[in-house]
Amino acid sequence: MNLKLSEDGRIKIRGFELVRRDWSEIAKSTQLKVLEAILREGSKEKAVDIVRKTIQRLREGTVPLEELAIMTQLSKDTREYDIVSPEVSAAKKMIANGMPMEKGSVVSYVITKKGKSVSEKAHPLEMAKDYDADYYINNQVLPAVMKILKELGYEEYDLKIGGKQKGLGDFV
Repeated sequence: MNLKLSEDGRIKIRGFELVRRDWSEIAKSTQLKVLEAILREGSKEKAVDIVRKTIQRLREGTVPLEELAIMTQLSKDTREYDIVSPEVSAAKKMIANGMPMEKGSVVSYVITKKGKSVSEKAHPLEMAKDYDADYYINNQVLPAVMKILKELGYEEYDLKIGGKQKGLGDFV
């Protein structure tokens, strides 16, 4: 992970989710907003508020599916995969609905409420009707921001519930 703030106020980033295609837009944009709140405004409180509001939007079901899409490029034909990962599952659903998918195709999928495993829950963006808020909170948004906020003394619990837990040092 590499992070620099240039003299002209631009943030140069390497190794963060916001520069990767295989993370949802909501995870990437939340991570960027958190970085900006901390680096540009010097406000960890604002950064935490950004995360809490994102979690609230996810729980309320108000996030557009396009912000939740995860994009992955298939490295081989869907029949050649031994393990059915979420992107392969979504690609197979696309094929079953007459959409062409082959090696090199980019699959854009959403993790929905329908299914037991994450792979079963993966549906092409075009076919998704809902989303699994818990998946996006616990596997997209929180992992993206905890790399930053953990360094400032926050735990996942603080972001999910509200309020910062007090440690023994806070009472002494």
